[in-house]
Amino acid sequence: MAQQAGKQGTKRSKPSYTYAIISVTITLFILGLVASFMLYSESGSRYLVEQVEINLELKATASEVDILQLQKKLDKEPYVKASMYVSKEEAAKITMDELGADLSLLDYNPLFAKLALNFTSEYLAPDSLEKITAELGKNPLVADVYYDSGTLGLVSKGVKQAGIVISVLGLMILVISLTLIDNTIRLSMYSNRFLIKSMQLVGATRWFIIKPFIMRGLLNGFISGTFAIIALAGAIYWLTQAYPKFSIEISLMKFGAVFLGVMAVGLLISTFSTYRAVSKYLTLKLDELY
Repeated sequence: MAQQAGKQGTKRSKPSYTYAIISVTITLFILGLVASFMLYSESGSRYLVEQVEINLELKATASEVDILQLQKKLDKEPYVKASMYVSKEEAAKITMDELGADLSLLDYNPLFAKLALNFTSEYLAPDSLEKITAELGKNPLVADVYYDSGTLGLVSKGVKQAGIVISVLGLMILVISLTLIDNTIRLSMYSNRFLIKSMQLVGATRWFIIKPFIMRGLLNGFISGTFAIIALAGAIYWLTQAYPKFSIEISLMKFGAVFLGVMAVGLLISTFSTYRAVSKYLTLKLDELY
């Protein structure tokens, strides 16, 4: 009889397990998308800040050989992400294209050659930037160092505000996701409440009753996490292929951390929620199950 009841309970529980796996997979997928979006936002913010140019205006007496040597030296510095040499002739052409000014009317080129530098975001803090630019200004080839401090300040402020908003939204979605997964699993265990109680009434120990449900919870969490990771990887690949502008370089280690996080959440919350639900039905009286 107990064996037949177990088989019947298993049959009844299969649909609920299926629905639970689907629901948890969708929730984990959304959670993974939010985490990936936060990664993209972080990289995107860093990308925007690093577009601000720090310009080294070079002296008229500086030879091109000396300038190129200086550029090569600066490229080795940890704070330089990229550099570009703009000669006097190129500067004149850019000025004519952007402003429409005809410098050919003058007897000479009033512009200076320059090195346009892009700093890594870690060195764009006001204190670091001021210290580095002051040091660069002491170079005998450099006449002046300038950058758009207004734009840099505006971008930095916007990045900080966006980071706070995204972090708060991410935390809210995490809490909502965990709550949804917990409720879904507890609901799937509801159909097994009589089986749990029957096993307890015939003298089964607490761990003997809980163990198979815990193992099933781990399996369901693993299945849900695997499906969510596959869907997430597919969504990220489609996004980078469909919108190349969004293909900001992000290390595989960070994406790996997101995938592992999705799997860990699926396993932990599935196991914890299953244990809590089974423990609850073990403490209820028979008439309280109806």
